Amino acid sequence: MTGAFDTSALGHPQALVTLVEHFDETGLAVAGLPDGWRKVRRDADLLTVSDLWLSESEAELQESLTPSERFVSNAMATAWRLSDLPVPADHLLQFAEAMTLGVPGWELRERVADTRNDHGVVLLGTLASPFGPLVSNAHSVVLPVGDDQYVLAQLAVTARPDRDINLDALRLVP
Repeated sequence: MTGAFDTSALGHPQALVTLVEHFDETGLAVAGLPDGWRKVRRDADLLTVSDLWLSESEAELQESLTPSERFVSNAMATAWRLSDLPVPADHLLQFAEAMTLGVPGWELRERVADTRNDHGVVLLGTLASPFGPLVSNAHSVVLPVGDDQYVLAQLAVTARPDRDINLDALRLVP
């Protein structure tokens, strides 16, 4: 689904929001992916068109697990184009942050400064789930691309805790 959708949650219903078809068009890349995570492309009839990375070792175990045990650690990068949105980039960034903080079962561990992007926020968190507590981090970046026009990009990491890898290091970088 790549058409426009209701933007009243942004406080500006005249704004036009569309999904970015190819994340690499944002000029951002994902850095810090653990070894053994592979990229797949997921085009779903959900609300996103995303680039998705999975833990290959966890994916290989799926057949041996019951459905209630199946979970594969993943990172997903998604972006939206926003037009006719007469707000400062930092206002839009606060909106993205509030959306992450409002997810049921999500708890903030730490808010980290984004040193690579002018308008970015890194939220390190945990998520209560049927699979146990998960690492659930979000890195949101707002890129101004003209008057009242932005790209809002988000990297969401949802993963099983693992001592051998640093999932908190995953970031969107220019």
